[in-house]
Amino acid sequence: SFTNADLNAMTDVWANQYPVKCVHPGMESINDKDLILKSFEQIFEQGGDGQFSIQPSQVQIDISGATAICSCVEETPGGGMLEALSIYKRESGAWKMTLHMASPVLLELPSL
Repeated sequence: SFTNADLNAMTDVWANQYPVKCVHPGMESINDKDLILKSFEQIFEQGGDGQFSIQPSQVQIDISGATAICSCVEETPGGGMLEALSIYKRESGAWKMTLHMASPVLLELPSL
């Protein structure tokens, strides 16, 4: 949904039956689905060709009952990286996002 700047698909990603929260890089949290979707609409309107091409790496998914936690590094076309965390819950047989947060990686830890 994000890569294609598809607001309809983004709408389907988010939960309807649970509280939701989204934290865009550098912003305060948004705790309302309609406002979250409005924020993505604004991001999509500002984007250009290829701006939303994000490649996940270091993906880790943990599932416990009806809750899934996904962490990853989102790699952007310009060489940037975002640490991302998303939480999903089962809703009507499908996984729906209840939390997404991303933070830019400004400093990498030295190799041990």
